[in-house]
Amino acid sequence: MNLETSIYSLDGNSVFDIALKFERLALQEMSKTPLYIFQGQDLNDSRATFNYKMQFDKSFSLIKEFYVKVKGVENLNVNEDVEDEFRRAIIDERNKPTVKTAKKNFVRDVLSELNKLEIDGSVEKIKNKMVRLLNVNDAGTLKYAKLEMILDALNEMFKYLEENEGSPDFIEPLITYEEENDETLYNVLKSVEETYKENSEELKEEIILRLKGNPELKRRAELRSTL
Repeated sequence: MNLETSIYSLDGNSVFDIALKFERLALQEMSKTPLYIFQGQDLNDSRATFNYKMQFDKSFSLIKEFYVKVKGVENLNVNEDVEDEFRRAIIDERNKPTVKTAKKNFVRDVLSELNKLEIDGSVEKIKNKMVRLLNVNDAGTLKYAKLEMILDALNEMFKYLEENEGSPDFIEPLITYEEENDETLYNVLKSVEETYKENSEELKEEIILRLKGNPELKRRAELRSTL
């Protein structure tokens, strides 16, 4: 594989032309079938192994160059750090015992309503909980982690519906609910799920915007840009 080509030498081509060029190069490599050959190198030979390592480093650099060409240096440095920090913060919040317990209790309460065949009660419990979580005065990352209990509960409701829609005991209250709401329970749950996703994404954007102002993340980005 000829890895001497630089992304920057491809100016004038569209992003799709560049991607197609790399795809063809990759297909050429994948077409090599000898048992001990990978990326054109015999990995049982120390010199070839070293050469493969060098080629891999070039390939990795090209991927980064491609990202920079499309997204810009600022996105390469800042957004990667911010995304990493966001994920770390959410995992920390998610693993707190109080958050775990709150999620577990909420899902249990929703399923309790369903087991009592109180379909309307279970749906309203999820809708009301989502509103309360969004309005509570919690830090953004904690609010985001807590909000995940809505999706947990919805997934359990979808599962319950799939497992019980043929049950004689469940059919009558299900039909009654759908007639009163002029919509299937499945569609109601999908609508609530879409609302959850919209709220979750908006909340994430707020957190990301706040993290971009973090002096430490800015310092890291500036350092890497210089390097």
